Amino acid sequence: MICIWCKRDGVPISVEHIIPESLGCPEAFVFSKGEVCQKCNNKLGNVDQALLHEFEVMSFWNGIPRKRGKTPKIDSFPGLRAEVIDGEKTFYLNMEKYPVAPHAGLKVPPRNANVMALDGSMQQIGDTAKIEFSFQIGKHKKFNRALHKVAFTSTAYFLGVSAIEGQEYDHIREYVLHGGKSRPVIMLRPEQHEYHHEIFPPLKSEVTGLYIVRMVLCGLTFIVDLSPNLAALFELESSLKRDSQYNGWWSMIPPNRATCE
Repeated sequence: MICIWCKRDGVPISVEHIIPESLGCPEAFVFSKGEVCQKCNNKLGNVDQALLHEFEVMSFWNGIPRKRGKTPKIDSFPGLRAEVIDGEKTFYLNMEKYPVAPHAGLKVPPRNANVMALDGSMQQIGDTAKIEFSFQIGKHKKFNRALHKVAFTSTAYFLGVSAIEGQEYDHIREYVLHGGKSRPVIMLRPEQHEYHHEIFPPLKSEVTGLYIVRMVLCGLTFIVDLSPNLAALFELESSLKRDSQYNGWWSMIPPNRATCE
């Protein structure tokens, strides 16, 4: 069997979680028979980290264990750290321009708007304080590559490696492995958020003849077009713009299509 990324045969194999393990990948949603070689799996580890970074707060709040069952925490957000102490979730928010150390062994770096759009506020109510913070999904420069990785590997999972081994998908391999001009995706926001994953079997677009994937990651829905010109995605964007009932419930990531990674 060839590796779906480098298309080489007879290379060392590895276990590939189609959704990063630290986000709660379902046990059966893995490749283990050579669909992804060890070299490519290792190379794409930093792309998987982009998903963990963007969804780290959601996974921590929902108690999703880290890799190999380790206790969940937040340790990649500029300006934010969180850990479990005596069974309680504890957050540390740093809105200063310099690092702070809430206790020995933990340092919270200052926020960095170039890496993660993090906003916070504190309100004193009597003897207690109310702290709120918000962040923007899709800021990480490798986030879209990570979404395309999940969409591409899930297509191979549902339809078999032969469905995506042709050269018509080499642009996806190149983009996920090496980056380049960012490929936009559509994100749909639910009326009520519930942390879960659901990947739907890919559909072949009538516009491009190639696959388009709808998937729910951490409770948010993403539409990923695997065609070179993204014609099906842009047609869907036009349809959403025309339908007023979707106003405020969807967005294109990144909003600037000229963004490069």
